[in-house]
Amino acid sequence: SLSIPDYDDMYTAIWWPNPSNPSANIFLTVYIEDGVLGIGENAFKGMSTLNYVQIPRSVKTIGANAFSGVSGARFGDDLDVDQNGQDDDTTLDLSNVTSIGEGAFQNCSSMGGSATSPITIQFGANLSSIGENAFNNAGLRTVTFNSNAPIKEIGDSAFASNQISNLALPDNVKTIGASAFYNNILTSLTLPKNLVTIEDRAFYRSSPAQKNLTNLVIPSNVKSI
Repeated sequence: SLSIPDYDDMYTAIWWPNPSNPSANIFLTVYIEDGVLGIGENAFKGMSTLNYVQIPRSVKTIGANAFSGVSGARFGDDLDVDQNGQDDDTTLDLSNVTSIGEGAFQNCSSMGGSATSPITIQFGANLSSIGENAFNNAGLRTVTFNSNAPIKEIGDSAFASNQISNLALPDNVKTIGASAFYNNILTSLTLPKNLVTIEDRAFYRSSPAQKNLTNLVIPSNVKSI
């Protein structure tokens, strides 16, 4: 198997540094080839100059802080690559990913595209874990989950400070962590059938006055809000 290994901190993850500024990286684009199964902890952390990252559908694990702070990059998969080598699809296919570590895409504020050209983040049937702050402030607008995914918990602040408007979570989720969807713009929310606990501020400030939540279903299994 192939994987991009863990790194101790952001500095060891910076390859070919700019000689005039050793703490600055000079990469603009990253293409991870099909066949890579994992992206390690801190692998591209802090590489704020990146403008495009391609994540192949072969990837199954994304480590903690793997892309944290990659604020200017557009993310794509290995589908529908145009003649310039850019992914022109409107979906980032993460359907084979099973686990996403803490802070993996935190502050990747361009990840969800723009209002006129949004990018859908698509999770698959084998997703088992999403860590704390995994997509905090990632500019997400649309996310889709497979209803049968085995994931049991959405980590604290996992999707906080995004622009998600419609949300349907997998039925196996039992716990939604504190501030998990804090500060979004939800208009439709479908909670999991097996949900038991909704932690503090899970959806706080997620339906501002101009974007009223019009559809909410709370399942009968919920014992604590």
